[in-house]
Amino acid sequence: MNSRALSAILYEIKRRPGFGLNRGKTTEKAFRVVGTLCVILALTAFPDLLAFAQDSSSRQLERVEVEPSTPRTPPRALRSDEGAGYRDPLPDDAAFDAESRRGESAAGSVMPSLSVVTGKSDLSMTSVALPSLVNVVPRPEIERLDVKNYSDLFKKVPGMRSNSYGQGEIGHEIQIRGNAGSHGKDVCVYIDGAPQNFPCPTTAQSDFSWLAPEMIERIEVIKGPFSALYGNFAQAGVINIITKNSDPSPSLALSGGSFGNFRGVGIISADSWYPTPFLVNEYQTIHGYRDNSQIKRFSTFNKGTIPLCGGNLSLRFNYYSSDWGRPGYISLDLVKRGIISRRFAISTVDGGNQGRWSVVFNYAPVDMGEGLYATLFVDHYTFNNYSTNMGASTQSHTHGDRTFWGGRVFYNLVFGDVASAAVGVESRYDSGVAQRFQCVKRNRISTQRDYGLGLLNRSWFVQAQLKPTETLKFVGGLRGDYFENDIENRTNPANSGKGYPSIISPKLGLVITPVKNVNIFGNKGLGFRSPTAEEMSPTSGRKNFELEVAKTDSWDMGFNATLFNCIYLAVDYYQTEMENEVATVDNQPINIGNSMRKGYEVEGTFYASKQINLFASYGWVDAKVKNPNNPGQTQVTFVSEHIIKGGLEFTFDLTRETKLMGDAYYEYLSGVPLYFGTDPKTQYAPDFDAYNFRLATEGTHWGLFFAARYQPRIYSSDIMTTRDNAFAFNPLPLWDLSAGLNYRL
Repeated sequence: MNSRALSAILYEIKRRPGFGLNRGKTTEKAFRVVGTLCVILALTAFPDLLAFAQDSSSRQLERVEVEPSTPRTPPRALRSDEGAGYRDPLPDDAAFDAESRRGESAAGSVMPSLSVVTGKSDLSMTSVALPSLVNVVPRPEIERLDVKNYSDLFKKVPGMRSNSYGQGEIGHEIQIRGNAGSHGKDVCVYIDGAPQNFPCPTTAQSDFSWLAPEMIERIEVIKGPFSALYGNFAQAGVINIITKNSDPSPSLALSGGSFGNFRGVGIISADSWYPTPFLVNEYQTIHGYRDNSQIKRFSTFNKGTIPLCGGNLSLRFNYYSSDWGRPGYISLDLVKRGIISRRFAISTVDGGNQGRWSVVFNYAPVDMGEGLYATLFVDHYTFNNYSTNMGASTQSHTHGDRTFWGGRVFYNLVFGDVASAAVGVESRYDSGVAQRFQCVKRNRISTQRDYGLGLLNRSWFVQAQLKPTETLKFVGGLRGDYFENDIENRTNPANSGKGYPSIISPKLGLVITPVKNVNIFGNKGLGFRSPTAEEMSPTSGRKNFELEVAKTDSWDMGFNATLFNCIYLAVDYYQTEMENEVATVDNQPINIGNSMRKGYEVEGTFYASKQINLFASYGWVDAKVKNPNNPGQTQVTFVSEHIIKGGLEFTFDLTRETKLMGDAYYEYLSGVPLYFGTDPKTQYAPDFDAYNFRLATEGTHWGLFFAARYQPRIYSSDIMTTRDNAFAFNPLPLWDLSAGLNYRL
C-alpha cells in the first residue's frame, strides 16, 4: 500500500461519522413544549458531574482522537464535510490536501466501508457506533445517483425497497426489513434533527419531497428499532439525513431528459465566507410518461452556519411548493388485451398540490463528543390530493393542513474512554385538520372524514455506552414517550375525545471485536407507533381512547468486516414481531393484526483498485400475519421476499483536472403477495427489475453527465396493487434518459 492510500484510509477513519384545537389549547401546548425543553438546559448545569467526567482516568483505546482545527481569521463556520450538528470533522488541511480529498471522495474507495467497521467499537454519538446494521450513503455516492425523486436516494441500500407511487408527490414507499412501508409509515425519518413523519389520521406517512440531493451531506439508514434517540414510528428502522453547511463555491446546474423533464439548481455558497451561507434554489418540471402525470416543483433552502463556543450553530429556512397530475393505477389485464394504452390516465382532473415551509435551529459540538446538542423546529404543511379508482364515478379528495413544532435537547457525558451517556428530552406538538371528501371533478359532494387534531408527544431518553475491555462494548438505551391525543371528530362528534397512551421502550446491544476490522454484534429492542385518529375515534363504530401504542419487538445478530483491505462484508439475521400492523388494501388502511418477520441480509463490496469497486447485496424476508382478519390470508401484502442489488462504480483521471466517473447497477424485486377480496389464495404480482447507468465528467469548473434507466418488464411495475379483484399498476417507460451540465465558479 502506498503512502497516499494509507493517508486516505487514516483520514476517513477520522472523518466518517456514523452518527388543541383552539387558540387557548394551542397556546397551552406550546408553553408545555417549550417548558419541557427548558428542563434539560437546567440539567446541564452540574459542574461537579462534568468535572468528574472530564477528569476520569482510563486506559487508551484504539480509536483516533479528533481535535477541533485551529480557528482561522476571520472566523468562519466549518465546511459541511468538516462537521456541524451531526457529523465528524476532517483532519487538518496540512495533513490531507484538497486535491487528494477530491480524488478520494470521487473514487468511492475503501474508506466508507472502513469507517463503518472501525466505528462500531468506538465510544461515539455517531450512528455507525451502534451495534445494529447501519448503511451510510455519503455525499460522493449521492452525487453518482440519478435522482428523479427522493426514493432514488436509497436505490443501492442493501435490503431496502424504495419506490415512487407515480401519482405525484404524495410520500413514497419505503420498506426496511420487510415492513409494508406504505408512504414510509414504519420508518422514522429525521432531517437535521427535525422529524418528517406525520402521525394520524390513518397512517404515519413520511414525506420529504422538498429535499433535493444537492442539499444532502450524508444519509444514515439504521436497521431496526435499536437507538433510544428515536421514538415514534421507528419500527423497521430510522433514516437520519444531514444537510450540508456549504459548498466550495457558487454553482449552476441544468439538466433535461425524457418526457419533458427539465431541472435547474442554483447554489450560492463558499467555504471562505463568514457567516457561512448555503443557499439552494431548485425548479423542476416534468410532463411525464403517462397522460396527466406532470409535476411542477419549486424549492428554496437557506442555511447559515457560524462557529460558537466550541460548536457549530446553524439556522435554516426552507420553502417548497409543488403541483401534480395523477394518472391512477390501471388494470394490468386491460393493458395486456390492448383495450387501454399503457399511458392511459383514469381522470384528467386527478392530481394535487403541496406547500411546506420550515425553520430549524441546530447546535452541536464540532467533534461529536461531549457537550450540548440542541434542535428546535417549526414546520407548516398543506396537502391536497384528488384520486379516482378505475371504474368509479366519484373522486376522492384528501386534504391536510398542519403545523407542528418542538425540539430535542440532550447532553452527552463522556467518562474517559470507558463510558458515555447521552441524556435528553424531546417534544413535539401537532395542530391542524385531516379531511377526506367525495367529489365530482374536484367539487365536494360529501364528507368521508373530518378531524381536528391536537397531538402532543413528550419524551425522555438515555443512551449509554460501556467499554469494559478493548474487545467488548455494551450499548443500552431507555426511552419514555407520553402522548396526548386531542381529537375532534367532526364527522361523528360523539366519538370526539382525548387519549393518553404511553410506553417505555428499552434497547440493548453489544459489539465484540475479536480482531481488528471485524465486529460481531447483536441487539434487542422495542419500537412502537402511536395509535391513529381513526383507530381511537372512527367515523363509524365505537370510540376507543384507551387504546395503547402498537409495539414492535425485534432482535438481530450479525457481523461486518473488512478483509484483506479490499473486501467489505456484512451479514445480519433478524426477527420482528409487530402489534396491530396497518396495511393499505384497495387504497384503504386496514389493521391486519399481529405479524411476524424473519429474514437476513448479505452485502459485500470488492475494491478491485482505487478506480473500480464492485458491490452486491441480497435480502430475504418471510412476513406472516399471525391472526388474519380474513381466514387464510397469512401473507403480509406488498412485501418482496427477495431483493437483489449489484453493480460497479469507477473513476478514472482523464487529465490532472478532469475525471471520468460512472456506475452501473441492477435492482431486482420479487413479486409482492396480494389478495383479491376475501379469497385466501395468495396472488403474486409480477417480478420487477431495472438497470441503471450513469456517466459523468468533472473538471475544475465544468461538469457533464448522462444517465439512463432501463425497465424491461412492460407488464410490471415497482408498485403493484389490486382493484376489483385484479392486478392494477402504474406502467413505467422502457427507457428513461437524462443529461445535464453544471458550472462552478
